[in-house]
Amino acid sequence: MAETDHAASHLGATISPISQSLRRREPLRSGRSAGHPDSRVGSRSPRADTERGGRRWRSPIRGPWLTSVLGLVLLVGIPVEFLTGLLSYAAYQPRVGANDPNPAHAGLGFYLFNWLTDPSWLYRVTEGIHVLLGLAMVPVVLAKLWSVLPTLFTWPPARTVARLLERITLVFLVGGVLFEMTSGILDIDYFGIFHFSFYTGHFYGAWIFVAAFALHVGLRFGRMVTALRSRSLRTELRTGLAGTRSEPLDDLGLVAATPDPPTISRRGVLGLVAGSSLAVVVLTAGETIGGVTRRLAVLGTHYRGLGVGPNDFPVNHTAERRGSRRRRSGGNGGSRWWGPGRSA
Repeated sequence: MAETDHAASHLGATISPISQSLRRREPLRSGRSAGHPDSRVGSRSPRADTERGGRRWRSPIRGPWLTSVLGLVLLVGIPVEFLTGLLSYAAYQPRVGANDPNPAHAGLGFYLFNWLTDPSWLYRVTEGIHVLLGLAMVPVVLAKLWSVLPTLFTWPPARTVARLLERITLVFLVGGVLFEMTSGILDIDYFGIFHFSFYTGHFYGAWIFVAAFALHVGLRFGRMVTALRSRSLRTELRTGLAGTRSEPLDDLGLVAATPDPPTISRRGVLGLVAGSSLAVVVLTAGETIGGVTRRLAVLGTHYRGLGVGPNDFPVNHTAERRGSRRRRSGGNGGSRWWGPGRSA
């Protein structure tokens, strides 16, 4: 019995230093970052680090709060963009003769009405808002996509039916917004590289995107509200680079497991996005407002300097670019222009 007690005592003395060593190393296994005291991450397995792309996505400012702030901006802007687009389509008076650029719109033209002829500047306002708001949201969309980039690489991609449904909608959501932005910008720049009608593609693309957007909002609205309440916007706008800390780990993988030191604050990101959007609006709005402000539209797609006398109007295309050719007719020096399917 004495020998047994002695062996047990010796074994306990041997295990004790090992246990103390493991306890000392436990914070390292839990992933708590030494420079980020606010990162309450708890314990997790190496597999969790892999799922979060621990070596790839290291920004300490990514998180549900920043993503939700950007999402809130888009939640306000996208419906306005969509409605003004529908108004632009109605301004074509699609029900009159051959005016409809999308004759196969089926039930998607349920809202059409006779466009108002007074005030005469109504279309300038609706289309101006549509173009300017669309351009202003480009920095917001890009920032939003950057903020959720890690979730696109999580594995497995979905663990629940709701998550699987959301992942499917992302295909139409992300693809739709990129298509609408790209096609819209190329069209206002008269850079027609499409092998399809812009009006048809932009019209149906908008409906597909908005359907995915509405479903995504329905799935994520509760999470967005919770994330927005987790931090104070006023506090974040007062927090500089030195005070920037990671958010607590989330179940979507937005927050980096082992974040790097911050190189920009959340205040800096929001300021950069807002400043970029404001600059785009200021340097483009002259096209809509007109007058002397047109000269400030350095990012505008139409000519800022117009012609003289009868030529005082913007010229969007040359005759050669439009595939037209001129043929002399008669001896009076007159000319006749021939183009694809028409003449003048």
